Amino acid sequence: MKRIGLLVIGLTLLLLGNQSSSCAQSNRPVVTVGYYDYEPYFQLDSKGNVSGIYHDIIQLIAKDLGFSIDYQMISVNDAVERLKNNELDLIIGLHFTKDRQNNLIYSDTSIGPEEVAIYTTAKLGYGDIESLNGAKIALILEIVYFVILV
Repeated sequence: MKRIGLLVIGLTLLLLGNQSSSCAQSNRPVVTVGYYDYEPYFQLDSKGNVSGIYHDIIQLIAKDLGFSIDYQMISVNDAVERLKNNELDLIIGLHFTKDRQNNLIYSDTSIGPEEVAIYTTAKLGYGDIESLNGAKIALILEIVYFVILV
């Protein structure tokens, strides 16, 4: 009987806690997130709301950590400067460069399309990277991986 009473009290407190936290959403900390047009990761839906894969990820994190999101449209070119000036708290999906590494914290894994292809005249099987050992490789300057590999 004592366990049932404790269970009822616990459930009551849990339900009351959820109600009070939903009523106090305006008291949640606000994180300013920079977004940019990059379908399907960030885009505006037909109602003008931010949507996409990055938005979904940020929503999950915000729900889990208990903060609200204030989206600010940005240019990728001025994203780092806006972070330095404390105009933004978070940018997601910005490609790694050595210059940015000094000012940004990157996760260990990335989210995004892999823009890498290997072309060869040799007849290699899929995934047979070992056969390229000793081969010369050309890189395109504009591709992000060029910056990482050099």
